[in-house]
Amino acid sequence: MGSINEEERKGKEREKVQVSAEARIENRVVAVKDSHTDETRRVQLACNFVNLLATK
Repeated sequence: MGSINEEERKGKEREKVQVSAEARIENRVVAVKDSHTDETRRVQLACNFVNLLATK
């Protein structure tokens, strides 16, 4: 009987590790998307500034 509880506990621990790993991967993907968005925004602002200077 004790071995069934042990296996169940190990299974739950494995599941927690899997969920944790998936969450870390998801956070990295979001961070990469955010940094890409920031870079795009900076380039757009720089282009706007250059265009503004060129029109004066």
